[in-house]
Formats: sequence, C-alpha cells, structure tokens
Amino acid sequence: MKNKFLTKKLLQVSILIGIAFLLLNNLYKIFSFKYGDGILGLQKFYKLNEQTVDVLVLGSSHAFENINTGFLFDSYGIAAYVLSGSVQPYWNTYYYLVEALKTQRPKLIVLDAYASTFDSEYSDYSRIIKNNFGIKSLDTLYNSLKVSSPPETFDNYWFNYRLWHSRYTELSDADFKEFYQIPMYQYFRGFGINFVTQKMEISTAAITPPIKAMPLSLKSEEYYRKIIELSISERIPLLIVVSPFMVTEKEQMQFVESELIASEYGIDFINFNNLESYKLMDLNFDTDFADSQHLNYIGNVKYSNVIAKIITEKYDIPDRRDDILYEEWKLHSKDIKSRTYNQYLREESDFAKYFHKLCNEDSDYTIIIMTISNTKNIEQYMEELSMLGINADEMQDGSLYVVKNGIINHQTDEICWDYKELLDNNTLEIKKETKFDKNTFLITHNLLWNDYEYVTTDKGIYFFVYDNFSKELADVCYFYNDIDSNAIVKGHR
Repeated sequence: MKNKFLTKKLLQVSILIGIAFLLLNNLYKIFSFKYGDGILGLQKFYKLNEQTVDVLVLGSSHAFENINTGFLFDSYGIAAYVLSGSVQPYWNTYYYLVEALKTQRPKLIVLDAYASTFDSEYSDYSRIIKNNFGIKSLDTLYNSLKVSSPPETFDNYWFNYRLWHSRYTELSDADFKEFYQIPMYQYFRGFGINFVTQKMEISTAAITPPIKAMPLSLKSEEYYRKIIELSISERIPLLIVVSPFMVTEKEQMQFVESELIASEYGIDFINFNNLESYKLMDLNFDTDFADSQHLNYIGNVKYSNVIAKIITEKYDIPDRRDDILYEEWKLHSKDIKSRTYNQYLREESDFAKYFHKLCNEDSDYTIIIMTISNTKNIEQYMEELSMLGINADEMQDGSLYVVKNGIINHQTDEICWDYKELLDNNTLEIKKETKFDKNTFLITHNLLWNDYEYVTTDKGIYFFVYDNFSKELADVCYFYNDIDSNAIVKGHR
C-alpha cells in the first residue's frame, strides 16, 4: 500500500515537473530576444550541414547589408554565409569566428573592417544582446559576454531571463514560430537586403584619402589581431575589406592603420572607399545607397560582384550551383532575386514595362486585375494584356481577372461579384457592389488584403500582385489615363 502511495506521488510530481518544464520552455521561446542581425544569423548557422560554408563573411551591418550571398551563389556558385551583427565590435566578431569553426571549415574568411573605427570599451544594451545572445555554446557565450558587458551588469546578461521584463510590451508576430515560415527566413544566409534609396554625395575623405594612420582603440586592435591570428593558426585565408560608405577622414586614417597591421601578417586588405573603386563597381551615389552607411538592393549587387571576382580569381573556391547538397542555397538565391524583382516592379511607372515585368518567366505571381473606370481610354496602350491572355477589346469597366501561372484562372464582368482567396496565411477579398438608388446606379469596389483596404480612387485599373514563392505582397497599384498629360499614370495607395 505504501509503495502504491509513493508511486502515485512520484507520478504526480513527475507530471508537475513536466508541465513546468513545458511551460518554461514555451516562455523561453516567446520571450527570448530575437533579432534578424546577430541572433537569427547564428541560429540559422547552427542548422547548416557541417563543412558546407566555403566563404565565411564576418563584421557589422556593413557586412550583412552589403555582401549579397544570394547574388554570390546565383552568379558565381559561391556558398557564402554572413555571420555578423549590428555595430559589431571586433571582440564579438572574434567569438563568432571561434563558434563558427566548431562546425565549419571555410576556404576563405572575409572580414569587413568597419569595426576599426569603434572607440568605445563596451557596446550599448541592445548591441550587447544582438551580438551575444545567439551564441549557443556556453563557454563561448561566457567569454564573449565577459568582454562585451561592463562587470557590474554581466550577471544580467549571463542570466538573461532577468531582462525579459522589458519584452512584455515588445512582443509581436516575430516572437512566434509561424513568423519564420517563409523563404526569407527558412533559407536565410545572414544577408539582409535594404530596399530604401537615399541620394548621397561622395565624401571628401574618399576623393582624397589620407595617407596618415590613426591608432585603433587598444581593445579593438587586440581583437582585430586575434581574428587575424586565429585565421592564420587555422590555416584559413583571410581577406579584409572596407565596404563603400560616407567615410570620414578619421575613419580613413583608422583604415590606414588597419591595413598596416594586416600587412604585418601578410593579409590582403582592400578599402573600397576611393574614386577608383567607385568607378570599378560603377557606383551611383544617387541610386545605390540606402543611407550613409549601407548600400541598397542596387548597390549591394555591384559591390558583391567586385568581391566575387576577387574571390574567384585569387582563392580556390568551388562552384556549388550544380551540387545537390546546396539546394537551400539555390532557394536562398531565388528568394533574394524574387524580392529584389518585386522592388523593381513596385518602382516601375511605365505601363508597358510594368506588364513585361509581370510576365517575367522567373516570377511566380498571382495577379489580380480589376477594372474600375476609364477602361476604354486605356485600351490604346493595352496590347500587353494579350501577354496575360486578356482580350482588351472585350475588357470593360467593372471586370475582374485572376491570373495564375500566366493563365486566366477566374474572370467575371457581372454587375456584382465577390472574390475571396486565401494566399498562404493571408486573406484576399475583392468585390464589386451595384445598387440602384434614386434613379442612379451606385457602384463601389473594394480590395481587402488582410482586412486592409487598398482601393482609394475610382480611377483606372487596379493591379494586385502576390509573389507565391517569397510569400509577400509584391505590389498593389492602379493605372489611369491622365487627361491633362494624355499619359498613363501609376498610382499607389
């Protein structure tokens, strides 16, 4: 009897412990810190097959926004991974390298040297989290946090659940597993593409680079040398670069010092902040920058192309494009291409060119075309409609066309209609209502995407474009005939 009682108690305790464990585990998954730079990059890195990264790229956001891993693979077959974090100092980069070498043996390491300009002894709260909390090995994490955080706050970072209280008001979709079930995250290779465009001016420090050197901070130099020495001891070639940005004279002088240190070890160092390099990559300061520090979706391709040529000419890097083990790199490349192409589509204002982009054979689009008004006035420009199987002569106001895989999947021109579709986890509803009131027909159109209304005008023809591969809304716009200019004009909500 006593044994039965003890067994029952043990079972109850075991169940309670199990429930508590599951609860704490779920709380950890929800409240743990998640960032696309630093933390996510490491999490995805751990899931790679061992010994598959041929080129390991290290550094700060100058690495993960400027070196396009999708382009490197698609154009050159280079299997590269960017393992970096926002405003990442050299000490964190060093421990990222230590951690990376536990599972990967790259044929080349590319280090972006922007951290040579950092003078602070410690990073801010956010950057300490981003550049440490993705590290899985406790020994590496401990050593990294020891040099990353002030002594008086080390315990808070080491026992990081103490910091969760600040997360209650920050929780979003990104804190739940379902958020990451799209190609951008599934096949993530550390590169974060920037679709912003800002006009910049070439800095005077790039036009006339100084030849005088300025010492790095003692801590930065210590870990800069550690990175170089670790690469040498592991017999892995190292290429140190400085990507294009609005560089200052002080920063240029620190890069001069960085190059001198690299030359002590016989390491290649290339600072791309000079007129010759800008010309080499055909860099346009009106169109190729996202901000003063980073290249955008146009500029990163130009820069990555130059980097790739240097890599393939000087280092023995295999072409992995036909290797079955690198299928996910192909899908990563396709995701980058798809989202980049979607940006070009959004920016295209010429009606004919817009149609040609819609019909690009590399794209997988669901296209909704809804005619609202002035359809006949646009028909003279609509030879392109035949590319989607639409007969422009039969098109009229109030029609709806749904095109998938280049084929009309659904078509109607009734006086009232309501079309609904679930695209992945997104809801689309498009409807036309016609009412007769006081001897007048009142017609309304709606285009609802996840309950958000996109119809804001009764002009012209609406286009809704969904990218089935990247699982993103590529574009919602309308074209109408502008009476004043007698031209087809594109409008967005």
